[in-house]
Amino acid sequence: MTNSLARGGAERQTALWAAACERLGHEVEILAMHRRPDEYELPDAARVGYLEKSGRLDLPRMVRRVRALGRRVDVVVGFQAYCSLL
Repeated sequence: MTNSLARGGAERQTALWAAACERLGHEVEILAMHRRPDEYELPDAARVGYLEKSGRLDLPRMVRRVRALGRRVDVVVGFQAYCSLL
């Protein structure tokens, strides 16, 4: 999970982790809060979901999406403090 996949340190780490995990044969799914035009390149097989967070009232919807993701994957990694709290 990350705030976005646009240019930034945590965002770059997300892209690097995705590429490394895919090289090791893992399926990669990324959940980002926002879609940005200048996103880092990701592996072709990586799936990306966007929460399109617009405000504090989105919190219940975001928690449901994160819980649903947690039910179908083995590992969830948050790359920023806010994402890790969800």
